[in-house]
Amino acid sequence: MKNHLLEQFNATFDKKEWFVCLRDAVQGLTDEQARWKPEPAFNSIYEQVVHLIFWNDRYLHKLRGADLPAVQTNEETFQAETKIHFDQLMVRADEVFSQWQAALAKGLPAGEKEDWVSITGHINLHNAYHVGQIVMMRKMQGSWKKEYGVS
Repeated sequence: MKNHLLEQFNATFDKKEWFVCLRDAVQGLTDEQARWKPEPAFNSIYEQVVHLIFWNDRYLHKLRGADLPAVQTNEETFQAETKIHFDQLMVRADEVFSQWQAALAKGLPAGEKEDWVSITGHINLHNAYHVGQIVMMRKMQGSWKKEYGVS
C-alpha cells in the first residue's frame, strides 16, 4: 500500500504519469500569470498553490503527531500567503511536497494505518483536482504549451 500511495502522490507532484503533475502544470509561469483571474470569483493559480501548500502542510504536521487548530473556512486557505513571488511560493510547495514524499517512503504510522491510507488517498485526489484546475486556468490565459503535458 505504501508504494501505491507514494506512486499516486508522485504523480500529482513531480512525475509524468497519466496526467500533468504540479511541477509541469506551473512550468514557465510568471508571477503575473500565476496571479491572473478570468473574473474575481475564480481562484488564481497562485491561490490554488497556496491552498495546496496549506492542506498538504497541515496533514503532514498531523501525520507527525501535531494537534492543529480548526480551520474556520476553506476560503481562507486560498489566501494564507499572497506577498511572496510565485517562484518563492513554489520553493515552499517543493519543500512541503518533498517532505510528504519522504514521509510516505518511510511508511504510514503503525496502529493508525487504515485512517492514513484513506487520508493520503484523499490528499492525492485533492492535489490532482487542483492541478487540473491549474492546467485549465493556463489554457484560459493562453500560457499552456502542449509540451508541458495534456493538450
